[in-house]
Formats: sequence, C-alpha cells, structure tokens
Amino acid sequence: MRLNEIDRLAAADYSGGKNYLKYQRREPNSKLLPVPGGSRFKYYVTTQGGFSDLNIVLVDPNVKIDPPNHTDFYRYQDLNRAEAAYAANRGRGDRVIGKLSLDKVNNFPLPNTYMVSTITLAEEYRGQGLSLALYGIVLASMRVPLLSGDAQTPGGRKAWINLATIPGCDVVGWVRFPHYLFKGKEKSDQVIQHIINLGADYLGDYSKFGQTNYVFTFPIKLGKSELVNAIKNSVIQVYGRSWHGGDIESGLLARWTGK
Repeated sequence: MRLNEIDRLAAADYSGGKNYLKYQRREPNSKLLPVPGGSRFKYYVTTQGGFSDLNIVLVDPNVKIDPPNHTDFYRYQDLNRAEAAYAANRGRGDRVIGKLSLDKVNNFPLPNTYMVSTITLAEEYRGQGLSLALYGIVLASMRVPLLSGDAQTPGGRKAWINLATIPGCDVVGWVRFPHYLFKGKEKSDQVIQHIINLGADYLGDYSKFGQTNYVFTFPIKLGKSELVNAIKNSVIQVYGRSWHGGDIESGLLARWTGK
C-alpha cells in the first residue's frame, strides 16, 4: 500500500516573487474588484495568462507597471493578446503584485472544486496578509471549495494553518480510498461504515476507469508548524513524502461555511 500525501518543500524550492510576476500584465478589459478588508489593493479573476484553469490576480492600482519590453512578448503564447495587454496598460497603474493559480479537480465529490497550483507575492508586499486575502477571495467571495496543492513550502503550510483559524472557514483533511484495497468483497455501504467507524466523515464517491473511489474527511489539529490528522493513532497523514500513483491520496480541504 502506498500513500500519496502533500510533499514538504523547502522555502528555496519555490521562491516566486517579482521574478515570477515580472512578465504578468493586467488582462485587457479585466474587471477590477476591491480586495475584502478595505485595503487599497484590487484583484481580477481570469482563465487566461498561464497553464492553470483559474487565476486570481492581485494588483496595486497606485504603482505604474514597468515599460513593456519586446522580449516579454515571447513569454506569451498569443502575441497579439500580449501586445494588446501592453497597449492597454502602458502608462497606467495596476502593477501585478500577486497571483493565486488554481487547477480544476474533475474527480472529486464536491462540484466546482479547485486545487492550488501556485501562489506568490512580490517580496515588498509580503507580510501584509495578502496571501490569506487571495485564499479568502476564492473561498468567501467566489464560494469555491479549495484543495491544497500536492506540494507546499513552509509559507504554504503556514497559510493553511491561518485558514483553519478563520471563523466561517472549515478546514479538514481528506483522504481517498479505491475500492480494490478492500479486495472487492465488501459492498460500498460496508466500506463506508468501516471508515466512518475509524473517525472519518463520508464526503462522497466517484468512478474512474471503472473503479469506485471513496472520499472521506477527517478532523485536523495544529502539529509542529503544520496541520496534522486529529484522529488518534491514525496512519493517514496530511504531509509526507509523495509517491506518484499512490493507492491512497490525502490532503487538505477548505470550504466557506460562514455568511
């Protein structure tokens, strides 16, 4: 039996920051919305500008963007759209200072669920709670269920600790079991009840390649600098070494339950 958990990354494994954002320009005709909390910052939501399915882009409307450089165009797949983006933003404010990229999760019991791909802020904007604000936009404003990515830096693990402390934000662990681990002899309701008896809650199931997969949630608590399984003596972990194609998959799930 193999486990596929969230892999721990060192801070140096993904630095992000200005180098990651320097080719990002505000999309033409994107609608800017105020970041909740009354700050001066704005954001917009787009399906463009990268390989992820959904991007929440944070901008500072008081800071001018850098003049466009012709070599920047080669960072875009669509050169016409890139040139239009530069032309629309030349001489304006709205410098991109942060970005949360999400991938759609097709096989999960909760509809419209996304998984974190990357999140980053320009270095001079860190320490102001803006990473948490990006998560809050997805959860509280867009009401999108959010799964943690399959790898996290120390900053990412801290962000999920902070999410778990926010009133109205429900953060739990989740785990997926394929039916074949039970040798196919037990019926679905027997498998579900067996896992519930261990202290988990049944979330739902889905079928992939003719195989039923059962998804459960479990309570979490604060461990040493990260969230851990709160079920006593459980072998299911939140963080650990990741094996691709693991028989059992686990991670973190955040949902907005507040008003």
